[in-house]
Amino acid sequence: MKPGHELDPKRDEADRLLGKANLLRMKGEFAEAGSLVQQAVELIPDYAPAWEMLGDLKSSSGDRTAAQEAYKQAHELDPKLVSAERKYAELVLAITNERLQQEEWSRMLDGSEGDLLQMKRNPGLAFLCSMCVPGVGQLYNGEFVKGGIVLGLFVVGWIVIFAMPEGNLFMKNLLRMLFSANPARGGLSPLLTMTFCALLLTHLYALIDAPLSAFRRNRAAGFE
Repeated sequence: MKPGHELDPKRDEADRLLGKANLLRMKGEFAEAGSLVQQAVELIPDYAPAWEMLGDLKSSSGDRTAAQEAYKQAHELDPKLVSAERKYAELVLAITNERLQQEEWSRMLDGSEGDLLQMKRNPGLAFLCSMCVPGVGQLYNGEFVKGGIVLGLFVVGWIVIFAMPEGNLFMKNLLRMLFSANPARGGLSPLLTMTFCALLLTHLYALIDAPLSAFRRNRAAGFE
C-alpha cells in the first residue's frame, strides 16, 4: 500500500500498534498483542504487515486456519511481502502433510488390503529382508499374517535347537560335517536334524515367496 499524505498519521499509528504488539508477543502476552494488532487492522484494513502479524499471532495460538487466511490476505495486499508468502506456503504445506498423515494412519488402522496394495514394493528389498530374517520380507510386503507365521516358525525352530541339551553339540557336529575334515563326535540327533531341515525349508520358502509376492502386489496395484 502506498498511502497518501493524509493517511500517514494512520500509518504511523498502525506501526506503533504493531511495534507494541510485537513486544507483547515476545513476552508471551498473546491476548494483549492480538488486541493491538486487531486495532491496526481496523485502522488500515489494507495494511499487509498488520495482517502478517495477525497471522503470526494466530499461528502461535494454534489457530492455523485463521493464520492461513491472515497470511493469504497479507500476500494479496502486498505480493512483494516475501515473508508473508513464505509463511503462508509453509503453513499450507504443514496442514496438507498433517492431513495426509492422518489419512495414512486411518488406512493403516483400518487394515485395508486395498490400501496396502497401493504401496509399491521393491522385490529386491523383499528378498534381502527374507535373506536376513525369514518372514521380514513378507512383513515388508504387507502380508502380516504370513510374515508372522514364517518368522515365528524360524524363531521357534532355533529355540528348540539351542534349548535342548545336545543343541550346541549338534551345531558343532553339523559344522564339522559341512566345513571340516574332522569327524563328528556322536553323530547328529534325528530330532534336531529334522528341526534344522525345517528351518532351511522355511528360509528357502521365505526367500522365494517374498520377491514373488512383491511382483504380484505391484501388478495388482497397476505399477507394472
